[in-house]
Amino acid sequence: MSQMRDLDPVIKKLEELVAGRNTSVPYANEIEGDLAELFSVRDDEVIDDFIYDLAFYRPEGGDGLYDYERFKPMAETALKRLKNLNREST
Repeated sequence: MSQMRDLDPVIKKLEELVAGRNTSVPYANEIEGDLAELFSVRDDEVIDDFIYDLAFYRPEGGDGLYDYERFKPMAETALKRLKNLNREST
């Protein structure tokens, strides 16, 4: 399953976001694009939901948007799922 080996770069990016080292909207958009591409043919509810949530993320929040503190647990859940998928594929 070569598709899962491609998870390493997006896992590293998500780790940076969760750690607060890069919480910018362009960085979140990059992660969203990477995940959408990697999971375009794979059905995974946790990751699909996270891709959706990424569209509503802004570090400072706003009307109908997730700020970093509210978003962080969602990102941690997705990160855990990605790491589990990575382990399953090896």
